[in-house]
Amino acid sequence: MLSRWAILGLGVAFVFVLYVGWRTWYLSKPGLRSMLFFRPCKLLSKETLVEAAPDRLAVRRFVFALPGGDMGEPDVQLALGEHIKVRGAGLLPFARSYSPVAVRRGEIELVVKIYPADGRGKTPAGVSSHLDSLQEGEEALLSGPYPPPFQRVAREPGRKVGIVAYGVGITEALGVAWGELPRADEVGLLWALRDRSELYAQQELQALQDAGLQVRYHFSREGGGGRLGPQQLREAFPWGPVDSSGKDSEHAQEVRFLVVGTKAMKRETYAMLASAGLPCQRLLKKTFGMRKKTLGMRSVGDSYRQAPACPSEALGGGATPRAKAPEGASDSVCSA
Repeated sequence: MLSRWAILGLGVAFVFVLYVGWRTWYLSKPGLRSMLFFRPCKLLSKETLVEAAPDRLAVRRFVFALPGGDMGEPDVQLALGEHIKVRGAGLLPFARSYSPVAVRRGEIELVVKIYPADGRGKTPAGVSSHLDSLQEGEEALLSGPYPPPFQRVAREPGRKVGIVAYGVGITEALGVAWGELPRADEVGLLWALRDRSELYAQQELQALQDAGLQVRYHFSREGGGGRLGPQQLREAFPWGPVDSSGKDSEHAQEVRFLVVGTKAMKRETYAMLASAGLPCQRLLKKTFGMRKKTLGMRSVGDSYRQAPACPSEALGGGATPRAKAPEGASDSVCSA
C-alpha cells in the first residue's frame, strides 16, 4: 500500500504534467499570450505626439509588430477596455498595463505618457522610460489581452453613454467610444486636460465625431477652469438630474458612465457624478467567467469597420495634426 507521502508525490507529479501540457498548448499559439507570458515584439515606429516641457511630460505613439511575425489581428477587444502589459528593463522588472489605441493585422499601437526613468524598470515610470529608450527594430516584451482568460469585462448597455477621460486615459476611451456608437442612442466624451498643449489624437477624435460622438474638453489651467467638478459634468452630460430614487429610477436605467484615469480619479469622479444628480451606473464591470471573443453576433473589429476611419484601420498612419480646440471659448468646458 502506498504511503501518504507517495500519494502526495504522485498528486504533485500529476498536477505538474497537466501544467506542462497546458503551457505547451497555450504557448503553441501565435500572437500575444496572456497569463503573464511575455513575448518579444519589434518596434516598427515611434512618434512624438506631445513634446516634453518643464511642466509637461512627453506623449509618444509606439507601433509594435506582433511576436513571431504573426499577421493576424490581435485578440484585444478595445470596445471593452481590454489592455495589454509591457515589461520594463532590468532584473525582476515591473510590468505596466496600457490600453492600445488601435489593433491591425500584424500590429498593435500604444500611446504612452513618458515619465522620468526611475528604478531601472521596477516602477510604472520605469516602464514608460524603457519604451522611450527603444529604437526602431528593437524589441519590447508584451503580454495580453487582460483581464486574463477566467475573468471578463461585462458590458451593461444603456441608451446614453458618458465617458470621462483624464489625460492619457483617452487611449482607452477611443476604443470604448467606437464600440458604443453603433449600440447607444447618444455617446458623449469629456476629456480633462491641463491646457491645449496636451491635446493630441485629433484625427481619431474627428473620425469619432463624424460617426456621432459628442466631444467636449475641460482645461483646468485655462479660462479659470480649475478642477473638474459636478457643474462641468452636468454641462457635459445634460441627462439629469435623476430623482431621489437614484439608480432605481427609470432615467438612471438608461444612462451609463465610464471614467478612465487613476483609481483615485475614478472614485472621485463617480462621486461627483452622483452629487451632480447624474446616474452613476458603470458601463463596464469586471466579473468572473470565460472571456468571449465577440460582442453579440459580430467581432469588435467588424463593428469598427462599419464606421469611417475606424481604429483597426486608420489610427496608425501619418502624423497626428495639432489639436484645434475652440480658441474663443470662455468656458472651461469646450465643445469640439
